[in-house]
Parts: sequence; structure tokens; C-alpha cells
Amino acid sequence: MNPLEAAYKYREESSSFWYQKSVSLYASASLIRDGMNSSKEREFIKGLGLKSEFSLELGCLDNYLMMFGLSYEVMLKAICIEKSINFEKSHKIQELAEQAKIVLIENESLLLKLLSEYVIWEGRYPVPKNHRFMTEHWDATRNALWEEGKEIGGISRTGVFEYESLKSLWLKLSDVYFGLRALKQRSQ
Repeated sequence: MNPLEAAYKYREESSSFWYQKSVSLYASASLIRDGMNSSKEREFIKGLGLKSEFSLELGCLDNYLMMFGLSYEVMLKAICIEKSINFEKSHKIQELAEQAKIVLIENESLLLKLLSEYVIWEGRYPVPKNHRFMTEHWDATRNALWEEGKEIGGISRTGVFEYESLKSLWLKLSDVYFGLRALKQRSQ
């Protein structure tokens, strides 16, 4: 095996590389979120030299959710490596959580399912491979974002994509990862 192949194999099989990549994706998502909420948004956009109007909050939301989705995907792959579980090479994050044997509550499972579509297409392209995927994803997202309120005819927004919910799940997965690392170190 040549040195580059050996380096590839080491990185592929070492959960710490996967964990660190998840951290950088989580940090990047958090930076996008801070930018979307920044009082310096206009100044930043002006510095981009764009020829048209742009809103960070609207224009970067899909990318923000894609980055969070990727951070979960890579964290779950780190967990699988730590557990010696072979995982599917796919972006179906909820299925990856099942492979990793992660216990999720209902809204976490739904969140991972929705974020898979941001990773697969909505964070990268204006449309998926066919209109059916878009319709199904948008319907599922709309249903997850809104719930009937207690008032007559009222609806209210859920917290499914709120930063604190996204952060909480990432930290939960990080705790699982570090728990596995600690067990492995104690058994050596």
C-alpha cells in the first residue's frame, strides 16, 4: 500500500477525523446563522459586490440547514465507526441514525428526515431530480413547521428548525460520540 492509500485508509477508519469534520460543519452552520441575524448584514452584502439585492436570512437558510444536516450525517458516521458498524454511503440521515442505533424522540427523527433533503438537493440546487421530490419535501416541511394552535382556526410555528433545537441535537450526538470514546479508552 502506498503512503497516500495508507493515509486515506487511516482517515476513513478513524472516527476522530469524522468527528472533527462534523465540528467544522456545525461551526460553519452556526456562523451562517450568526450572519443571517447580524446587524451588519447590509455592510457584508455590499462587500460581496453583488449586482442585485440579496437577503442573508432568505438566501442562506437552505445552506444553513444543509450544513446542519451534513454535520449530523458526519457525526453519525463517526459514531458508526466508533461502534464498528458499517454504514450506507447515503445522505439519508434518519436511516443513518437507525444504523448507529441512536435513540431519537419523534421530532428529532422528523428533523433528520427533513434535513436529508437539504443535504441531497435543497441546500445545493434550486430543484431536485424531479418535481415529485420537491412536492413531497415541501409538504413535509410545511407540516413540520406549522401546527394547529389552541385558538379557533389558529396555527403556530413549531421550533423544528430553530437554532436551539438544531444545536441541542448536535450536542446530544456529540455526547454519544464522547461516551463511546470514553468506554473504548477505559477498556484498553
